[in-house]
Amino acid sequence: MRAIVLAASLLAVSASGALAGDEAMTPFFGNTAIVTGGMADTHTYYDADHTFTLKAPAFGMEWTGTWKMDGANLCRTYEKPPPGVTNPFCTVFA
Repeated sequence: MRAIVLAASLLAVSASGALAGDEAMTPFFGNTAIVTGGMADTHTYYDADHTFTLKAPAFGMEWTGTWKMDGANLCRTYEKPPPGVTNPFCTVFA
């Protein structure tokens, strides 16, 4: 019985470590992250199912894809990347 409890505890601890990065994204779910500057302002919508939609309203452009946390980086993989962007596109999450 102790072995089962120990195994379950270890599984829970290892799973919670994997989710720690995803938890950092929770405040963004259902909200819009707006980035200003550069060529155009962008509006990004992140969903809990690890999908996102990025829009550049000034240009009427939109991209979709998936996101994941990779350590301290937020990595986005676009279905069709914007010009000059490679997949995955990772940036430090701050």
